[in-house]
Amino acid sequence: MRWRMKRIGSLLLLVVLLMSLVVAEAFATTYPTDGETRVKTTLRKDPKPKGKKVADLKAGYELVEGVLEPVIGEDGQVWYKIITPKEKEGYIVGTDLAVVDNDRDEDARNAVVHDILLLDFKATCTDYQGLGKKYTRSFEINGKPLTGRHPQTEIGADAEFTIYTKMTNTGKSKATGEARSLFTPTIEDIYNGFAVQQKVTCVAGDKEVEWTVTYTFLPRGIEKAPVTYTVDNVESFETGVSAANNTVIAGSNAQTEAQKALEKIHWDCPNGHKENLGTWLFCPFCGAPKPETAQ
Repeated sequence: MRWRMKRIGSLLLLVVLLMSLVVAEAFATTYPTDGETRVKTTLRKDPKPKGKKVADLKAGYELVEGVLEPVIGEDGQVWYKIITPKEKEGYIVGTDLAVVDNDRDEDARNAVVHDILLLDFKATCTDYQGLGKKYTRSFEINGKPLTGRHPQTEIGADAEFTIYTKMTNTGKSKATGEARSLFTPTIEDIYNGFAVQQKVTCVAGDKEVEWTVTYTFLPRGIEKAPVTYTVDNVESFETGVSAANNTVIAGSNAQTEAQKALEKIHWDCPNGHKENLGTWLFCPFCGAPKPETAQ
């Protein structure tokens, strides 16, 4: 009997440790950080679905450095301890809150090659499975909700970033799905533009429908992405491998290597017609060939 109790105690300790690792690995950003509610939600005193209500928060409610820490609630879900601008403290279930990954944002800003790119996103479906065609859509990069027709985001070469999509049917089916993906762009991607495709499966009962969501990142002056990557979904933002399988430049010679790569990509028309011709082999205006030094 004593042996069984010890075994049960060991198993419980293992479960607690594993849950701690889930929190640490899945949300390894620096706290406090910013956040924004994805939907109308309830701030509760304890991290559980029936916890005492502290306040109702509208969709789009901003928390400037108000996300304090992630915890695992009684229901097994991730909850966030937060403090509102009115200094009300409590917990919000993780699915209702977009949390800014400030560490990845800083990596992008500190990248040797980085730029602010224009964003466009599109969701398509070929078979609605009778679950309806109208869906609300939430798009996020590094935990920051994307709003407006062409939002902007700072992206760095060899700096991994996160992509999050959530879709909910507005009709009777209420089919819902979300997807998390990781991607690491190259220097070529930053200068020429790129697109990333993600699969989102929305479920209602025993039916499900698959959507293809495309995020397109374009530098100024570029109208179409020359390459599209398909990425796998991950359980958390600290697992998985970039679909591009890029080699990250590291070590003391990182800046030198990045500059050499940049010189091979960046070239201007010698006759002054166009700058930053990227992978073009000749100037489209006068036909001047790409210099040998940029080959």
